[in-house]
Amino acid sequence: MKKILLLWVLCAPVYAQNIIQPKYTYNLPNKWETWTLAPGGILLVGHSKGFTAIEAHNNQFLYDYTELGKIKLNEMDLIEGLPWVMLKNAAIGKMPAYVLLDYFTGKPVFESQKNDWTGPAGYYFVTDEAKLVMWGANNKLKSATCIGMYDLGANKEIALIDLKDKKLTGGGLPISMVVEDDRFIMTTTKSVVVVNLRTNSIEWFTTKLNNSNGTLKYLFDQENQVVYAYGPYLKAKIYKINAKDGSLMWAKPISLAGAVKRIEILKEGLWVYSEEEKSFEVNLFDPGTGQKLWKKPYSDKGGIREFIFQPEGVVFGTSTGEVNTLLHTGALKLSKSVDTGAPYRIFALNPDGTLFYLSGVKMGVVNLSDGGFVKEPAKFRKVEQLITAVDRKNDRFVVSTGNELFFITRDGTSQKVCDIAFKGDENPSKIEFRDAGILLSSNQNAMLVDYDGNVKYNVFYKAPGTSIAGKILAGAVMATSMAAGAANAAKAGMMQGATPFYVEDSEAQASRNARSYSGVAGNALAAMNQRFSATAATKNSLYIQTSLDEGVGLVRLNKDTGKPDGQIITKDKKPEYLVDEDFGVFYFLKSDNTIIGYDLRQ
Repeated sequence: MKKILLLWVLCAPVYAQNIIQPKYTYNLPNKWETWTLAPGGILLVGHSKGFTAIEAHNNQFLYDYTELGKIKLNEMDLIEGLPWVMLKNAAIGKMPAYVLLDYFTGKPVFESQKNDWTGPAGYYFVTDEAKLVMWGANNKLKSATCIGMYDLGANKEIALIDLKDKKLTGGGLPISMVVEDDRFIMTTTKSVVVVNLRTNSIEWFTTKLNNSNGTLKYLFDQENQVVYAYGPYLKAKIYKINAKDGSLMWAKPISLAGAVKRIEILKEGLWVYSEEEKSFEVNLFDPGTGQKLWKKPYSDKGGIREFIFQPEGVVFGTSTGEVNTLLHTGALKLSKSVDTGAPYRIFALNPDGTLFYLSGVKMGVVNLSDGGFVKEPAKFRKVEQLITAVDRKNDRFVVSTGNELFFITRDGTSQKVCDIAFKGDENPSKIEFRDAGILLSSNQNAMLVDYDGNVKYNVFYKAPGTSIAGKILAGAVMATSMAAGAANAAKAGMMQGATPFYVEDSEAQASRNARSYSGVAGNALAAMNQRFSATAATKNSLYIQTSLDEGVGLVRLNKDTGKPDGQIITKDKKPEYLVDEDFGVFYFLKSDNTIIGYDLRQ
């Protein structure tokens, strides 16, 4: 174990130092209902009669939009990577309405009512064409089941289709809508309808599928010549359909006892995984005829939770924590499956073909040829809250069990760094990589460990009452290093065939999406990107609620030193607040009609 150079600070109360004074006061025109942070330093606020916006370090409201009346949190959808918000209002006694708003200016980009939508039910963006797809009831066609497409750049309607027209769609009541490979697919009680989002027209429809049980799912082949439709429910059927005209390509569909959970188109055949209540089944079918290729399917209790498709077969991990390879012949490669424990946090192949896994109880590397362990698996003692992150600089994983911190490399080497002893019944909930080290934090605790494994500080601030969930946000583009699981680890060049492990930098993702709409959003996008460039280095503080010398408030800590360098006094044990770390503003809801802003750059 590394030598611990520990600075432990227990603070209750914290004595007066650099009290940050309120700088901005915003008197809302009506009662506060909800709020959220948007990219570009904008606070969006819904009130009892409308919607307004506050720009960081600006003492004035940008606008007050009241056309839709009261706006709640579930009636605001931020459009990823774009300076737009979709406002939705379906209040009783009012005509439902969707308005796409430029949240910098408050000007509508699209309004459903002005385009004759009397009951919009949903929408979808074709991002690289600046196209909005909307469905629901439209008065122009006097139909409750329409789909419309709009060019947002040219501000014009491209197509409007009545999905109840039997000649066009076969009729029926809509059950579900999905988008697959540039196609809008609607499943109705009588038909399946496919609309091409590139050509803005109906490609085909069919009434020959038994979809009365509900939603169907779809899988297109790589050439977009064939589509497989299947049911994610018990006694499911699988249909092979000509993707050009909708004609059925098998004499009869594949019938299964279970619900189809996954289909893969392999050169060996159509690979199908299905589940019943307490068991699963895998089978391989001839894509030409729909006939079985194996003498009998592979089945077992439980379910498969991890899949890695390889030339010889499928490496899989089950819900009970067993690993094996199912060959394309239908046989298992290993006579006895390897017990690894479950659930899996990481399940991925190393470059040498061994399997690296991290489950809820242990970590190891499996030789898939003989079923042996490359090294003795490392077992974790009592796991209270397992979180993981990728240390890309050092090509390793950082794992917190809640009690212990580990550095783990993909060859199975596990180094226990230190014990974790967060106070106040808390465990680390976030991992952040900084130049000074690895920061672990929770609501009331923070701990920094350098990249050699030395603990630099460990601080705890007692909550002023019941500990509440932190509300510190970095806007809608906050990049997080918390694990969501591992599959984008392949993008980091660490592992192949991994399941989700780290969240991609959403600011970079937003930037890519923004470029797709550069001709539409124009100046607003330029302003948003410029603002992010100017604020990229401001996220150096943590805010923890505690009892201060002047009363209840938040203490500001330097993430690299653990030392307090500022305080905000709220005198509220359960404050409603947001922190925009990108632009350095603390927003505090002082009353139903008043928001106070603090400049955190001081």
